Amino acid sequence: LWKELRVSVVVGAVLAAVNYVRLIITYPGNEAVALTVALALFATVVMAKTIGGILPIVAKLFRADPAIMAAPLITTIVDAFSLVIYFSIATRLLAI
Repeated sequence: LWKELRVSVVVGAVLAAVNYVRLIITYPGNEAVALTVALALFATVVMAKTIGGILPIVAKLFRADPAIMAAPLITTIVDAFSLVIYFSIATRLLAI
């Protein structure tokens, strides 16, 4: 789990930085929007990797097949929480 968390922080930081720069270049003058998207992307990547690492372990504890937990449940949880994360960051940074 610690390894997954470290990898997710690196991947999330790189994706967030690249997209921040891309948004600044594409839409000059919207730094707050670019920062909102970058922070939400970082948080979503870290959350997705963490959940993706924890759910199969939980499935093993309950003697269930870890493959059952893999795709549908992780995707649903990550999609729902990523929306909450994005809108939480947007309301704070963009004052909407």
